[in-house]
Amino acid sequence: GLADRHIEYPPCFIEMGHLIPSTLNSEKAEGLWNVFEKGAKALGLSRGAAKGDIKLTPAGPMIGEIAARLSGGYMSGWTYPYSSGIEPTRGALRLAAGLSASLPEPSLSLYCSEKALIGIDGTIRRISGREEALRLPGVKDVFIRYSEGMAIRFPRNNVEKAGNVIAVAPEAEEAENRALEALRVLKIELDPQDEATGRFLDGKGPFPPDAFDITGDAELSSFLNKLWDEHPPKPSKGCPGELAGRICIPPPLPSVAADYTGRSIPESLELLVSEGFLRSYNVNHAEVPDKAVLSDFWKALIRGGTAGGRWYLERRR
Repeated sequence: GLADRHIEYPPCFIEMGHLIPSTLNSEKAEGLWNVFEKGAKALGLSRGAAKGDIKLTPAGPMIGEIAARLSGGYMSGWTYPYSSGIEPTRGALRLAAGLSASLPEPSLSLYCSEKALIGIDGTIRRISGREEALRLPGVKDVFIRYSEGMAIRFPRNNVEKAGNVIAVAPEAEEAENRALEALRVLKIELDPQDEATGRFLDGKGPFPPDAFDITGDAELSSFLNKLWDEHPPKPSKGCPGELAGRICIPPPLPSVAADYTGRSIPESLELLVSEGFLRSYNVNHAEVPDKAVLSDFWKALIRGGTAGGRWYLERRR
């Protein structure tokens, strides 16, 4: 099986998910297979399982790893079987027992997408939405790694992710979208008393990155940079109790930015309004009465996504 892996956030190596089968054209895919096969032979791997991480660079395929084992990260046990109907673990077990692999021909022809659930620094108060996500079309699995009271942080490696979702569909884009939809149903609530979240929201990139990358949104960036110059944000100080739930949010400026789940800024604001944390007012940005509070809120939202905005609104001085 050949999968497209989504690696993000250098200098760390965070796999945000993968899609199988790969969407590479046949010529490039064949080039990767050839390099992998030569590497396996050079290592003397002649019987058993083998897996490889190969990066397709402008100079051609470059080997990151070839190992005498099955692929981890849900590929061998979940996404490859879901997409093809073939269970490579069965073949590996047979080979280990001295039998032939006897892998069948594919019985399915689907795309399978796995995506990671990302949290920010703090303490988990609640993670909800798993059962709802599992009821969505094409969603096969939802794995949650954290429970109430556990400390969490933005992942620095592949074992610190908050969870994973797996979805299938007849087409690649549909499978990816189904997995993202499942992520958006999951809700991470952080303890408003944990100051680790505030320190995270006060910080700046490049790592950990902001939940929303607004550098490509000229109008929104201009508005926020001006607001932040006039009122340097510090979300860790929290939202004054008398203003919580009454923060004035003007209609959002145009933006194409999306967070780790594919949720847009307007969608995040609508969610916080629906949860009773915000009220939307039909006013211009220039007419906002308490720009210092708005400055802190926008910093929390851009930096920490919906979870960051919610933490700020629940926090009291």
